[in-house]
Amino acid sequence: WRGSTARCAVLMDVLIQSTFNFCTGANEPAECCFDYFERDINKKFITSYSQTRPDCPKKGIIFYTRRSKEICVSPEQEWVQKVIKYLDKHISAT
Repeated sequence: WRGSTARCAVLMDVLIQSTFNFCTGANEPAECCFDYFERDINKKFITSYSQTRPDCPKKGIIFYTRRSKEICVSPEQEWVQKVIKYLDKHISAT
C-alpha cells in the first residue's frame, strides 16, 4: 500500500502543477526573444504583436505576420515603435 499511496501522491502533484501552469499561462506570451531581427519590416505584413514576458532576459516585441511567422524585434528601435502605434490605432479601430 505504501508504494501505491506514494505513486498516487506524486501523480496528484503532477496533475495539480500541470493544471496550475496551464491556467496561469493562458494569457501570457509564451516566448522570450534572445536575438532581434534587425531590418525594418513593412507594417502591411504585420497583423499583431505581443510583448515578451517580464521574466525574459531581454525585453522584446514579437510581431506576428500574415504568413504566421513570429519575429522578435527590439522595442527600442524607432521603426518598431512606429509599427506598434500603427497597429494599436488600426486594431482598436476595428
